[in-house]
Amino acid sequence: LLWLLIGAGGIESAFGLLNNFGISPSFGSTTEVEASQLESFRPSGVFQQPNVLASFLATSLAACGVIISTRSHVNKVDLQKISTADNATSILKQLLSGLPHFTIALCTAILIITASRTGWIALITVLGFVTLHLKNRRQTLYPWLAPATIGLLLGGLLLATNPANQDLADRKSNLESSRAELYPQVLRMIADKPLLGYGGGNFEKAYVTHAAAQHAADPSKPPAMTNFDHPHNELLFWAVEGGVLPALGIVGFMGWLLW
Repeated sequence: LLWLLIGAGGIESAFGLLNNFGISPSFGSTTEVEASQLESFRPSGVFQQPNVLASFLATSLAACGVIISTRSHVNKVDLQKISTADNATSILKQLLSGLPHFTIALCTAILIITASRTGWIALITVLGFVTLHLKNRRQTLYPWLAPATIGLLLGGLLLATNPANQDLADRKSNLESSRAELYPQVLRMIADKPLLGYGGGNFEKAYVTHAAAQHAADPSKPPAMTNFDHPHNELLFWAVEGGVLPALGIVGFMGWLLW
């Protein structure tokens, strides 16, 4: 499963790189937005959403870290035995052996130019944790750091050579965004229905209705923003639709995994 995730991450990274050069592989009809952004197309892959792509690439990057950290001398011995028996199998094994390094470099570069705050945080977190885990294991630390460094340099190069990428990164690095209004609105929704929430699939409708009612009662509070079917925060999303218990369950499960 991890190998499939790594392979898919490499493919999505390649799509993201094509997007950055204004090429949009179409798996259906091409939208007007895609056609108008050929000169500088923010990477989105097949997901058609940069933040979703960034989350997927960060997960694939973490899978690469797991594969590299768990490689053993036994795997190398097995590879040598198989390569002498079957040249085709040897070539396939060599390609698979290099796949994580290719995916690390490309995922890192594309995560930089997605201009996704979530992607940036995930990139720093994955690189940091895996590096700390491997710091005393040079045999696996260098195969991790080398492609990651190449990816960072490539991402920086793509930013430096594309003014549109620079402008987007500058805007995204500014913490002032719609979240400053959205999060207080969502927190008020949670405070009104903390136990049962508003029901699965009802976030968008409940958000518009609740924010409109709040604005009508107190004009100093902002009205509902359009085209928001997700609060850009998974914990808040679950707390709104299912109440605080599912959100606490997610936090508890994350804590258990880290522990």
